Amino acid sequence: MIHLNKQVIWLISCQLVYKQGTVVLAFQLAEEGGGGAKKVINTGALQNVGAIFRIHVNARYTMGSVATRSGPVMVAARFIESIITGKGGESGYATIPQHTIDPIFVTSNFVVSLQHLIVSREVDPLDSQVLTVGKFQGGGALNIIPDSVSIGGTFRSFSKESTIQLKQRIDEIYLLKASSDC
Repeated sequence: MIHLNKQVIWLISCQLVYKQGTVVLAFQLAEEGGGGAKKVINTGALQNVGAIFRIHVNARYTMGSVATRSGPVMVAARFIESIITGKGGESGYATIPQHTIDPIFVTSNFVVSLQHLIVSREVDPLDSQVLTVGKFQGGGALNIIPDSVSIGGTFRSFSKESTIQLKQRIDEIYLLKASSDC
């Protein structure tokens, strides 16, 4: 419903401010990490466009109000997903953990390292970057160490340079934790 709200607001706004010239309305597909902006650009719909204004519904503002500023307003989002494989399963009884490689332990260390090293210690507080691990799935029994753990999340930043740096550090920490904890 939020996306429909944005489209209606755009149509009403254009009707109110349109005086002369051409107005191009571009509704971005797959804005949350799906490459929608690139698809819009590749269609050629934005050729000869002199200015671009973006709209987004935000619950922080009261209904009927408008907020604006120049420069970036929303961050770029990228996804991370991984399956960490250990050695558990049928032979992974909690009573003999010495015969296992616990993927929950390894993955937990990876997640803590991401938050500690990158977000709280390596990023300039004025260079907004956010890393979220929103999915952590592994195991199905209370007394069995699982064979694998699946994690996923997002990382977000304002600049291309920050996105590249953040991705590089995620990869480095992943490889470091995978090799040292297994």
